[in-house]
Amino acid sequence: MKKLTISIAIVLFSLVGYTQQVSIISNEEFQAKVWNYTDTTNTEFNFIGDKPTIVHFWGSWAAPCKRTDTLLLEMQNEYKDKINIYTLGRQNGDVFKALKVQRVPTILFISKDGKYESVLGDMTKEEMTKMIEDKLFTKSED
Repeated sequence: MKKLTISIAIVLFSLVGYTQQVSIISNEEFQAKVWNYTDTTNTEFNFIGDKPTIVHFWGSWAAPCKRTDTLLLEMQNEYKDKINIYTLGRQNGDVFKALKVQRVPTILFISKDGKYESVLGDMTKEEMTKMIEDKLFTKSED
């Protein structure tokens, strides 16, 4: 009976952990939360978010994208309300084209003032933490 209870607890814990995910957004949500790239008066990247943001361009079939998504979930839990983290799939081709994203995973790090840097490929936790601290936060925002 004790083994059955432990097995059920493990399964339930796994399911709860599995259902947590980084926010997956559509083209329309990207336009409302990050950059309205269809605004013809706005031909250059103009960040409209309210706090530093990470955008993960991913493909569901790619193992590096899955690893990155798991890492971003950790970062989301660690940084809580300090940053926004979004995921965009290949079906959001318009955003991929607008930002000239050709491969996945591509991770876009955007500071509150709109400066951004993109990274192609998956990252270690240490690399991602350093990128967040160095690129997304100024010393006064820590």
